[in-house]
Amino acid sequence: MIRQLVALLTGALTAAGAAAAGLDSITDPAVKACIARAMPEQSLKHSVTLRALDDAGVRSQSAGEIFWRRDVQGSQRATIRVSEPASRNGMMVLVIEREAKDPQFFLYLPDLGRARKITGKQISTDMMDTDFSYEEFSHLQTMSRSSETVRVEDQAIDGRPVYVLQTTPQDGASVYKEILTFVDQERCIPLRSQFIAPGGEVRKELVAVPEEIRQIGERFVPHQVIMYDRAKASRTELTIDNVEIDVELSEALFNPKSFGKSQ
Repeated sequence: MIRQLVALLTGALTAAGAAAAGLDSITDPAVKACIARAMPEQSLKHSVTLRALDDAGVRSQSAGEIFWRRDVQGSQRATIRVSEPASRNGMMVLVIEREAKDPQFFLYLPDLGRARKITGKQISTDMMDTDFSYEEFSHLQTMSRSSETVRVEDQAIDGRPVYVLQTTPQDGASVYKEILTFVDQERCIPLRSQFIAPGGEVRKELVAVPEEIRQIGERFVPHQVIMYDRAKASRTELTIDNVEIDVELSEALFNPKSFGKSQ
């Protein structure tokens, strides 16, 4: 769920992440170098607010913090800690990258006082009543091993040259035929991701708000991205703040036995 936002959850990745596709599955040297420049060296921490809206107005609002870390072996772990709404305060999600396998997901619920694994069947369900699913979050964090990403023909978005990356799920469990990610060639951040259904239609689209792309040190970070669910005519606005790059983070945040107790 986290070498792209680190595009939702860098991102959304942090949907709003700093990179756009899994480095391990990209062989194009220009794209690989661009994404590597955008990524934190070791860690990332930021607050996030998600507002789910439809034609009737605000459907729900959630808030919390996202923590991301790369260990000495290069593997990634990410934790979301929810603070809003009050009924979900203390709920946490942990994602652990595994070599040659899809990531593991763990969910901590304060009422249970322990973490449990999230099954594969739950990966495509909506996450926290937003327009994001666990599968999309995983893509944004680029830790899915059951996919292949290649560079296709370059394009332009609002006059800015972009790399176009085509990700094709390989395990048959995905609800998407392919995902297209458009990466700004100068700033090395994803400007748009399109989640394409088997019939060829764009099912969902993640867009970085141009006015909210800010420079932090040598990196650019989208501070607001919007996930549009084209079929439901709804959207979720994801706003990022308090971005801290390469800071010390507690080991307890990334251990499934202790991450729920690291409040």
